[in-house]
Amino acid sequence: MTTAGPRPLPAEIGFEPARPDAADARLVMAWRNDPVSLAAAYHPRPKLWPDFLEEFRSTYFTAVPGPVFAVHLGRRIGFLRLEPADHPPRSGRFVEIGINLAPDSRGRGLGVAVLLALDGHLRAQGVDGVMAEVRAGNAASLRAFAAAGYQDLGPAVVLVADTGEQAAIVRFMKDLRP
Repeated sequence: MTTAGPRPLPAEIGFEPARPDAADARLVMAWRNDPVSLAAAYHPRPKLWPDFLEEFRSTYFTAVPGPVFAVHLGRRIGFLRLEPADHPPRSGRFVEIGINLAPDSRGRGLGVAVLLALDGHLRAQGVDGVMAEVRAGNAASLRAFAAAGYQDLGPAVVLVADTGEQAAIVRFMKDLRP
């Protein structure tokens, strides 16, 4: 049995903008192709180079705020993709988050710390709230979003358009307004 050390404070987590270059794309692809990440993804097939580089450049950088790396103690520990999201009953600027921790950063409380630190990062950019969709079987992410104060909006099913799969998910939301 391993014991996690003290959970990092959100102040110890920083964010670095991702760049649409090959080095950042290779790192994101490696983390995304990790077996644990693949099991939690809507598209469980590994990404292939150079197709992923084109996907990364053409689709990951279309929104403001753009994607960022979470940094802890000077080291990249996760990647966060941020896309505009609608939340019809509420007005304001919402983003949907996709988060992928580096394989060696999992199980140490860093996911919760990243989600908590993200609040201030997004508020500074005028974001009013965050949405997330988590596969129903992804226990670690379900726990992390709950521990970071996200409201569980309940189960849902989404159609993964390119595969036809009906994926069971849990939706989360966090209001960032004071």
